[in-house]
Amino acid sequence: MSKQTATYLLSGAGIAVLGCAGVVLWRVSEWRGPTQDEFVRQTSVALEATNSAEEAEATIADCGTVHFPSGEWVTGVGVNSHSSKRAKGTLVLRDSRGQVKSFVGHVCGRRWMPGYFPTNHRDFTNLEAFYAFLKEWGFEPYALPE
Repeated sequence: MSKQTATYLLSGAGIAVLGCAGVVLWRVSEWRGPTQDEFVRQTSVALEATNSAEEAEATIADCGTVHFPSGEWVTGVGVNSHSSKRAKGTLVLRDSRGQVKSFVGHVCGRRWMPGYFPTNHRDFTNLEAFYAFLKEWGFEPYALPE
């Protein structure tokens, strides 16, 4: 094999490796989901576009709702803290008052809402109690950068 042929082969192999690495990085980035800011923006818009908790659950993947004896409710989506997603530990909520809020904390599991919030729990009587519980569990409000 001539030196020129070897150079062409090595160059071609190098380009192929770089191309494959680029595709892998792109796919891993896509698989890891949106960044925290993107997740909060996208989910906030999706929640704001719904008219009820039932509509949110029907149109937003992994959305769940907690209903309170007071008639109030909170619905939302969390990103599992144990995942490799870039927005892991993020929770975006909309309540029956129309407020959309986001938090960062320990979101345990894919369908965290409403699994961790039994409706018959004595502390879950209204939205104030729910938000107080999140604070007690160490969730911090998350504000998008301006």
